[in-house]
Amino acid sequence: MTTLDVYLEGADGSIGKLRSGQNEGMSFTYITSDLPHPVSVSLPVREEAFGDVITQGFFSNLLFENEMRDQVMQR
Repeated sequence: MTTLDVYLEGADGSIGKLRSGQNEGMSFTYITSDLPHPVSVSLPVREEAFGDVITQGFFSNLLFENEMRDQVMQR
C-alpha cells in the first residue's frame, strides 16, 4: 500500500491521506476537520474514508501518471 499526504493551500500541515493498494483501489481520508473548505464539493469533510470511484474521480486528474507518479511517491 502506498500513502500520500494531501495538503490544502491555507491549511497548516497535511489535511488528509490518499492511499492506493493493489487490490483495494484508491481511498481518501481527512485527518482533520478544521479546514477553511473541503478539497472538493464531491469530497465533503467527514470521518469516513471515501472509496475508489469518488477518490479516483477527483485525484486522478491531479496526479502524474505511471513512472512520474511512482517517482513522486518514492520521494
